[in-house]
Amino acid sequence: MDRKVLFGAGCRISDALHQGSGQFERGNDWIRMDWDRTQYSESLSILMKQQYQSIEAELSLIGDPLGSQPHQVVFPSFKQRPLFTQKLAGIPVSGKIRGLFKDGKEYHLDPAVSHAVIDHTIGYHDYHWCWRWASLACRSESAVIGVNLVEPVTDPEINENAIWINGRRIVVGEAVFEYSDQDLMAGWTIRSADDLIQLQFKPITRRREDLNFGIVQSCFTQLIGLYNGQIRLPSGENHRIQQQYGLAEKHAARW
Repeated sequence: MDRKVLFGAGCRISDALHQGSGQFERGNDWIRMDWDRTQYSESLSILMKQQYQSIEAELSLIGDPLGSQPHQVVFPSFKQRPLFTQKLAGIPVSGKIRGLFKDGKEYHLDPAVSHAVIDHTIGYHDYHWCWRWASLACRSESAVIGVNLVEPVTDPEINENAIWINGRRIVVGEAVFEYSDQDLMAGWTIRSADDLIQLQFKPITRRREDLNFGIVQSCFTQLIGLYNGQIRLPSGENHRIQQQYGLAEKHAARW
């Protein structure tokens, strides 16, 4: 959405992690997400409408996502304020996405090659806060891979950095992001501090939003692009990642 909204006006968010609805509405623009979980599956419906276009998606997470190992962490901010996050990456997903405009083209998702990321985060962030974030879910030649890396972290051991290999969670320490502040569309290098994870990210497109409401400010850039690289585990496993779509993000806020 391009509209700028202060203090969450027009927003409604479910209290439950895996059940309920969320909606944002501002003028003629709105987006609604309905999340439903049964014992064996989860489904997500998304409907977005803007002035010139609309998008509708019906998605199903294959199997029980919580059968994989989520990464759930409670940790302090730099000023010792509580934060909670639950991440899970590499979930097979099926469904369809269609545009309700022009030719109404429809895209079908094949769970053999389409994978999702679940990200639930809540907390009391510090007034000044910034992060760099990398998110990836894909099938390599050897396994289904999920990646969640963020910098900076408040603790080198208790943080949200993790990878998933076929649903098995592996906790990662600190991550290092190398990029150009002058040109975020240039290539990024994202790696773990121990160099067992080494990824190259080439942005293709981006979403950017800068807000300034005086005491509340946000400078946000989210990039979509291609990841290449490798993940080496202490056990000797080696997983290569080649030309896989994912996200990278840079955000600085005062809120």
